[in-house]
Amino acid sequence: MSVTKQGLQISPIEMPQEMRYTRKKGWRTSRKWQGEEANIKAMAAQFATEGPENISLTITPMDAGLAMLTVNFDDLQDGDKPEAKSDGEPTADNDTWTLQGNDYEKGIWSHPTISGLATTAYSDYDWLRKNIPPIQKNGTWQDVINAWSGFPWQDSDTALAVFKLFRDGVESYSVSQFVLRRTRTIKNKAQGLISVGNIGKQFTITQMQATEGLPATLRFATPAAGGWIKRTPTVNFDGNKVTCDVEYWHADDWSEILYAKVA
Repeated sequence: MSVTKQGLQISPIEMPQEMRYTRKKGWRTSRKWQGEEANIKAMAAQFATEGPENISLTITPMDAGLAMLTVNFDDLQDGDKPEAKSDGEPTADNDTWTLQGNDYEKGIWSHPTISGLATTAYSDYDWLRKNIPPIQKNGTWQDVINAWSGFPWQDSDTALAVFKLFRDGVESYSVSQFVLRRTRTIKNKAQGLISVGNIGKQFTITQMQATEGLPATLRFATPAAGGWIKRTPTVNFDGNKVTCDVEYWHADDWSEILYAKVA
């Protein structure tokens, strides 16, 4: 867009170009024009409708009815398309990771101390399973406690402590869980398809780094043991870029019957 005279008005004048480099984005060029605000707005509208996709526009008002138009160009030139990665997914423009804490309630029977009785003292566990429902219905808690020493317990103290929890109406307990959230930004013109594979499967921390792009520098904040379940992603498209959000839920021990491990 050249400088021309229109009566007493002068069309926007281009200022010296600026270039900025980052390792992640490469070179970016900024072009600036200064002129009367109406002409600047007209030029911006022309860029918005006819310019390349990989630009951003900023209009800055100035004194005396003037304005500045700044056009930032991404490192990619028109027609360039980032090649897909070896696994067929698009090359990410940027990844943002967030580690969140999540607390939720689990049924009291799943607590390790109680479920562990099924291994260490099965007869105690079996008795509790069978007898607590009718005792709850009849309200005979104290009668059973008075006769407690007469039962052939394998682990009397633990069984009694568990029994009293049910007597007191405890039905669940709180579990602390880590949740990793990845927000991946991809250029609209990037080649490849976003994968929805391995949804609902378990990842080790090593697999999270190798296949999901988890930075090694985040390991200080993530549990080394246990597994991460990949949840269903959400994909948004704004016309220029695609954003993919996905969460990974951690647990010390996931059931392989319900959640298969990633091969």
